[in-house]
Amino acid sequence: EARNTYRGNIGLAGIVLECSITSLEENENPANFLISLKSPNFEVHEEECVPAVRKRDEDAEKNLRERDRIMAGAALATNQLLILGEMGLALNQSLEILGCSANVDRAYIYEHYLDESGGHQIRLRYEWARDTVQPRMCRPDLGYMSYSSLPGWFETLSGGMPMRGKTSDQPMPARLLLEKLGVLSFLIVPIFTTDGFWGFIGFDDRERERIWSWGEASILMTMASAIGGFIGRFETEAALKESEE
Repeated sequence: EARNTYRGNIGLAGIVLECSITSLEENENPANFLISLKSPNFEVHEEECVPAVRKRDEDAEKNLRERDRIMAGAALATNQLLILGEMGLALNQSLEILGCSANVDRAYIYEHYLDESGGHQIRLRYEWARDTVQPRMCRPDLGYMSYSSLPGWFETLSGGMPMRGKTSDQPMPARLLLEKLGVLSFLIVPIFTTDGFWGFIGFDDRERERIWSWGEASILMTMASAIGGFIGRFETEAALKESEE
């Protein structure tokens, strides 16, 4: 049997609710209460509550489409490595496919080498760029660079880890170099052959400060492994032919 019911209003999280508190007689113990809350005339307006969820779902769908497009591009690029017999042609076509599928402005491959004093250097070997972007191949000052202008890059890449980020977040002097190249965001993935660290493949975005996901990076790391195997095979075959001559 219910008794002594109190009714009123209570504010909760900015919403006015109807409140009722009823004492219950149970086993002769009046210290038990039933509390009920009701929201009269309260409607959930989609335009107020849904936008955040909708944007989250749209972003997730967009990221999934981008990842699927990169995955399809990696499959096509790998096919080029398998069917083309000339290394330069195969790598250039692969870069074009990867650059378009990743929706970037430039894709390139740099080779690592040591100078006469044993310093770590890089040289541009292959490149694809959109029609609106000047190729670095046309800039002799950008074809060869020292890792000294990119502190920490050699250690990270030779250790097998990719590099990704926004130019604005990079320390000097790397940020200065990237700004000179017109890069807003980038992804750099190391290339290894059987002889070890060979170089890297890179992707530049000049239009937006893109946040590369680890899913996208992992796909392109797999692609870099395929490129490393391809380069290693060609170098081995070239060395064998040279020894036979």
